[in-house]
Amino acid sequence: MTPPRRLHAAIVHPRYVPLILSGAKTIECRLTRARVPPFECAGPGERVYFKARSGVFRCAAVIVRAEFLRLTGPESVAELRAAHNDAIRGESDFWQAKASARFASLLFLCDAEPIDAGPDLSSVVRHGDRRAWHVLPAELEPAGNSRLF
Repeated sequence: MTPPRRLHAAIVHPRYVPLILSGAKTIECRLTRARVPPFECAGPGERVYFKARSGVFRCAAVIVRAEFLRLTGPESVAELRAAHNDAIRGESDFWQAKASARFASLLFLCDAEPIDAGPDLSSVVRHGDRRAWHVLPAELEPAGNSRLF
């Protein structure tokens, strides 16, 4: 029996939404000091809803490949930047802020599309929750958006 598909809600800087929609940003990169989602919590075929900080959901995409790396220091972050920044589209401030990251989640995206509504997070996200990534059950998929599964 296959496990149920998960959905993901990602909060991103507003500058990334048009880059995802245009196909210029094809890797969603999460660099963290702790082992937190989406590290080893996201996989091919799962859908990610992108919401700009302090905004609404604006686009969704499907994960086609996921890579999870343990980083050994600023040098490995710099290597990751050199190898993938053309698809990650991170600016210098992003890479500087993440220089001490220990974990990397690289989510390769396809089928990005604009959306008018995303999953209702009210049942799973508590007031004051500042996480930028949420793993959600498939039943929170908004009506009419399940065709990508």
